[in-house]
Amino acid sequence: MVSTNTSTTTAEKVLRIGIFGMFLGHGIFAFGVKDTWIKYLTSVGFSEASAITIMPIIGVMDIIIAFCVLLAPIRIVLLAATIWTFSTALVRPISGEPWLDFVERWANWAAPLALLLLQGIPSRFREWFTIRSYYANEDVKWGRTHNAPSSNISSNIDTITTDSINSRKPKYNSKYHSKSSRRSKAI
Repeated sequence: MVSTNTSTTTAEKVLRIGIFGMFLGHGIFAFGVKDTWIKYLTSVGFSEASAITIMPIIGVMDIIIAFCVLLAPIRIVLLAATIWTFSTALVRPISGEPWLDFVERWANWAAPLALLLLQGIPSRFREWFTIRSYYANEDVKWGRTHNAPSSNISSNIDTITTDSINSRKPKYNSKYHSKSSRRSKAI
């Protein structure tokens, strides 16, 4: 049986390669101003001239995202990739194509979302700019590592339970409870 860490690492690597290919291919098409994509931009308010102008910029952005996900999948980039691919899939039925064209492209936005979920949704704003390392509970922040919160749920629950029990215990205060006063009460 394969360990969970190995399976997760393999899944993350496969997702990174798949997302890279998708964004690289779409980026090259957009940079080359693919004629059939102009209607997607005009359907959401761009003129044809501005669609032709903005498409190479979108292509460069897609290529940057492709390499970023492959080499350093920063969580904020994965979130942006998820939102962008969901929007580009949704624009197809908005532009008059069948709604099944949106359904057909679910994998385009589900892949970066899955990688983001495997990396872990950050609990703090600054964690959006980190990469979860593939090594034992560490986050990588621009080339430096720091310990991430433990992902072991049972140890977290034990800690919470122990802390909450200890905080409810009455505290012994020697000022009010001397040994002699306790002996007299016991007799």
